[in-house]
Amino acid sequence: MGIETLWWIGLAGAVVGWLVLLKLVLVAHRILGHICVVARMTRDTARSISVSMRAVSELPAVDRSATELGGRIVGLVAALRGLEETVESLPGVRAGSVR
Repeated sequence: MGIETLWWIGLAGAVVGWLVLLKLVLVAHRILGHICVVARMTRDTARSISVSMRAVSELPAVDRSATELGGRIVGLVAALRGLEETVESLPGVRAGSVR
């Protein structure tokens, strides 16, 4: 009878040990899941930063294009002023009525 009691106590201890180990495995699994979520967010953030940095590297080209466009707009404004003067010089058109 003493051996059987000792065996049951040992079995209960082993079950408790396995339950503790199972709890640790479940906690580790949950933590790894959180790490995976953070890793995905970091990957997405890194991709966004990469796209932004690519855009920053293209800014000198944008600056050149904007300067060129600005020059063309100045030329267009001058041409429109000339057209306005021409239209206002036509008979029957009052000055300022074109605006």
